[in-house]
Amino acid sequence: MNRRLFLQQSAAAATLATVSSRGQSRTTPAVNKPNDTFFPANGTLIPDDGWHLWIDEYALWTDDLIHLPGTFDLATLPANPPTGGWTTLDTTRSTGPNSALTTLPSTVEQHFWGKFGSRSYTPEEYRYAADDPAPQNGAYQGVSWWWREIEIPASMHGKRLLLQVRGARMRAEVYLNERLVTCESEPLSNFTREIWVANARPRFEKHLSIAVAGALPAVRHQLSLLEGIEVAEFSPDRRWDLIVTSGLVKGSKLDRAIGDETGLEAQPAQGDHSALQAIGHIPDAALAAVQQGTPLLCIVPDDFLADGVAKQLAGMSAFTYHGQVGDTRAPWMGNWLFVREHPTFSFLPVNRVLGVHYQAHGKASNGLLIEQAPGAEEPVVIMGYSRDHDRQAGAASLLCKLGAGRLLLHRAPEFSAPLQQRWLTNSVAYLTQVKLK
Repeated sequence: MNRRLFLQQSAAAATLATVSSRGQSRTTPAVNKPNDTFFPANGTLIPDDGWHLWIDEYALWTDDLIHLPGTFDLATLPANPPTGGWTTLDTTRSTGPNSALTTLPSTVEQHFWGKFGSRSYTPEEYRYAADDPAPQNGAYQGVSWWWREIEIPASMHGKRLLLQVRGARMRAEVYLNERLVTCESEPLSNFTREIWVANARPRFEKHLSIAVAGALPAVRHQLSLLEGIEVAEFSPDRRWDLIVTSGLVKGSKLDRAIGDETGLEAQPAQGDHSALQAIGHIPDAALAAVQQGTPLLCIVPDDFLADGVAKQLAGMSAFTYHGQVGDTRAPWMGNWLFVREHPTFSFLPVNRVLGVHYQAHGKASNGLLIEQAPGAEEPVVIMGYSRDHDRQAGAASLLCKLGAGRLLLHRAPEFSAPLQQRWLTNSVAYLTQVKLK
């Protein structure tokens, strides 16, 4: 259903139901601190004054899909930044065209009634429209942005905040630091959303040289977002602070279906080898560098990559490997990841089953069945994995030694972007033993 059809079928008041508002709250430091400086343990108070309003006259919206409550996964929804990008809000503010400084509660019509044209009311909007043509409908149809800078104290880092929106008359998308945190489509809705405060991009105390060897494109992109590091292709002729790999080889594929209908679709038919995929493999030269003391971060969010890499490391006596727990048995059965406190998860939710903050997809999850190898140090399991009707628990994130080098093997699927970036930063800092600032 597109937005126009939804609005036509809506029972809401037609005068205001055609307005789409997308609000933004930002945690960048404000020039002037908010009037309310008290931050409760379970929320933050955002003042009603000092809000900026801007009419995004050229935003496309009429054919947007409407996502009703309970019918969507927030992690998969596209972001809809302002026309011209997020910096547009900084340049328009209250002095730009189609802008106003307002105090909540407020509406677009309060400031811009009739500015973008007027028309006669329909009988559905105004009962006496046929006999009284004088009143004109000056409501704005389109996208409006409402935003304000707020200051969240450093003491809230790694803690839970509640974002409470007292009312939104029409569809509302809420952004925090340019990230979509909720989408509401019910008229006159009020809602509360839980937000985890995580500084996704802290800086390292010193410059780091990181080598990539068979790393996934997503991993390479995440590394490129880190500040104060150099990322280059692995070469055995150079000294590195850290090596990052996914065991990617020619023929690797990451889009296999898992449990889409019955739980069996991912398995090739008997005698059919066309569905088989290449297993992961870490270059021998990279593993030789690890044995000499260079730490290794191995991110393998796929069964085939993980299986090959685990067999390779087990063959070098890092641990013993007995396969994987397995993905979901069927769509109606569950699986779960659970994490304990560890420096690689600093300032992230720990000592719990992964919840809404992580947004880790269950279908892509699995765990490695590993044990201590004879003569080797015992692996440290940071994150575990299991599933319905299975007594086994596997390792989704573990630490071990390979020769003189430390190795972090991470089988978990990708987290929500801010938490994934914070986990990656923590892991790089932990393996290189460089502090964050």
